[in-house]
Amino acid sequence: MVLVAVLLIMSILLNFSALAFPVSAKNLSLRDIERMVAEEIKRDNMIQYVIDLCSGTMGPEGERLWNPRTQGTPYGEASNAYILEKFEDWGLDEIEIFENPEATDWYYLKTWNVSIEGFTFYATWPCKWSAAGEFEGELVYVGEGTSDEDYEGKVVEGKIVLADGRARSVYKLAVEKYNATGILTDSPNLEGFYTTWARCDSIPFGSERPGIATSYMDGQSLKGLLDNDPVTVHIYIDAEVTHNTSKSVIGTIRGRTSSERYVLVVGHADADAGNMGADDNASGIAVLMEMARALMKLIREGKIPRPNFSIKFMPVGTEIFDTWAYIEAHEEELENIIAVINFDECGYGGWADMLYFEGNDIPAPFKSYGWFTTEVSLQPLMNMLNNIGKDYVGIYWDNYTTNPFLGGSDHEPYVEAGVPATIIWTDAWWAPEYIEQPNKWGGGEIFLDACPYYHSSGDTPENTVLQEPWNMEWSARSGAIAVLRLALFRAHILSDFPVNLEEQVEIVPEFPTWTSMLLILIVLTIAVAVYKQRPLKTPSQ
Repeated sequence: MVLVAVLLIMSILLNFSALAFPVSAKNLSLRDIERMVAEEIKRDNMIQYVIDLCSGTMGPEGERLWNPRTQGTPYGEASNAYILEKFEDWGLDEIEIFENPEATDWYYLKTWNVSIEGFTFYATWPCKWSAAGEFEGELVYVGEGTSDEDYEGKVVEGKIVLADGRARSVYKLAVEKYNATGILTDSPNLEGFYTTWARCDSIPFGSERPGIATSYMDGQSLKGLLDNDPVTVHIYIDAEVTHNTSKSVIGTIRGRTSSERYVLVVGHADADAGNMGADDNASGIAVLMEMARALMKLIREGKIPRPNFSIKFMPVGTEIFDTWAYIEAHEEELENIIAVINFDECGYGGWADMLYFEGNDIPAPFKSYGWFTTEVSLQPLMNMLNNIGKDYVGIYWDNYTTNPFLGGSDHEPYVEAGVPATIIWTDAWWAPEYIEQPNKWGGGEIFLDACPYYHSSGDTPENTVLQEPWNMEWSARSGAIAVLRLALFRAHILSDFPVNLEEQVEIVPEFPTWTSMLLILIVLTIAVAVYKQRPLKTPSQ
């Protein structure tokens, strides 16, 4: 009975140790908390994540260094294992695997070689679904190669066609109609674009012959070469088609309330073009990972408060495909998602230095945007991000803007499903452009930055994130602040008013303070001593 009493007292002391020792809790302003989070974001960490994610065994013969992170293949398995290990190392509260129930076909490209005697290519890339094997044929140039007129007066049967058009269209005519052995394309064949790097492309599924993409400079040189003697091309491809499911790792920082609501942070983990994909989208996953690490570390150390609502980090195994699967699997629970923040192409900016927050032209329910109808307004989310941009411009990023909805990434399905969702990015697609800015957001035109290495053999760390590493830093810092505001004060996104950065927030440490731990040790020592000195029962008792 004595032991029971001591244990009861110890339990009471443990439960109320925080009250007995007020030093265990402290107050900080929201500004101090957000600055602490922003400054915990480390550029070098993200660079290393990108290098690790991009490193593998795919590539041309003699240079098998890359990992496209394609799900349904060993590349995707390696990527998932890396992310899972990091989440475990950082001590995220929950880690799970979401498996897309729909199995599909994947192109598992291993290595290749394209050669012409006496000629050195800048870059070559097998088009998705190219047949494996060895192929050879005389090279013949057909211009664009996308219309029957391009083939008039030319014999391409049994030859390799060189064309300027998109691979799929060229293949359908050159190979499927005119029985060419394969194709080479230097699309888009524009000076200043894809200069010495090949644009990744695809040909029809089930193709029995190869399609090869090459660079603009290679295309020009080959056309000049054809003015002299006949040219023979040798093509070797080692690849296979697998049939499997796609998987996504999900790590969660639990909220301190019993609410089932959560903020969802996403970004596609695969290089959707089948290339190395350093900018698109190892950079976005590096941003997501560094946010998870920084927030979890500061929460564990008791430096920032555990959020009221949970935060889920989901590197999406396969862009959009797995996002729709997640939405369908959680259809009855979508209202629990406070907001979705997507990170895609956060590692470069070919013509400007700009941080973009997307979706400022979706102001009201039931407004049709051509390819889908949405029932959600993104204005509250845009207001919050715009306020964050203003709060820290010149401190944690140089420039920022909101922009109209572009879609084409993992935030789009959520918007279509009625969930507030945005994307934070620094470059989009392969060429810059101007689009109209809504009047509410200043009107006029807004410049959209781009990446010249988009969906190409040139999207390597050396060409993108190592050239402009601050882009990931800007994205991660703004994203982490946004996620924290959403998870701490969900109501703020429902208002046009900015948050009060001087508002005090109580921080209760995750673990007992040294004072509390000392109390626990003293009580345990007393309990053991009392237990050892209890009277022993005799047989007669």
